[in-house]
Amino acid sequence: MRRLSVLLLMLATSCSSVLSPGKSVDVRFRNGTPSMLSNVVLVWPGGQMRAASLAPGVTSDYEGHEGAYRYGALDVTINGSVRHLQPIDYVGESPLQSGRYTYVIVVPQAGPLSIDLQLVREP
Repeated sequence: MRRLSVLLLMLATSCSSVLSPGKSVDVRFRNGTPSMLSNVVLVWPGGQMRAASLAPGVTSDYEGHEGAYRYGALDVTINGSVRHLQPIDYVGESPLQSGRYTYVIVVPQAGPLSIDLQLVREP
């Protein structure tokens, strides 16, 4: 009887995490450019986040997600110009481990019309 009780307890605990998974990844944006950003949209498999606008140097509030990746498809408007970062694929990628992360949006020196995303794991 005791084994049955332990088994039922283990089953109930494991099912509750499957049925109602916690939001284990907190992510946010930081504008690492000298320009105002608007219409910021980042999409990854199974999730997305948005920001209407971000002034230079500003960091948005954290958003809880059930999973996220170190990069994604990014659309952003800078000084009236729409920029797009498109990942090739997610082959070999794993979701981020539980924790807090910041997606820093930057403009590489290589091209004034390009955009890049850097991931920072926060303490």
